[in-house]
Amino acid sequence: MKDPRVLILTAIQFGFVMGSYGIGIWLPTILKSHGLTVSAISLVSSVPYIFATLAMLTWARHVDRSGKKVLNSC
Repeated sequence: MKDPRVLILTAIQFGFVMGSYGIGIWLPTILKSHGLTVSAISLVSSVPYIFATLAMLTWARHVDRSGKKVLNSC
């Protein structure tokens, strides 16, 4: 627990989880306050997840085609 790498990874994971909760929980509420309909809120709220899915698939394809594995420096 005193290893700086563990503390850095803990902070990164914490930030990721808090960001995910922020988007997942508060984005629809924020959009509703702008007067959007329920259908428009669901369409706009899905945009970040669509981009994330496309980015993951693109990155996976790139790694598979290049044959270069992601480096882990420990």
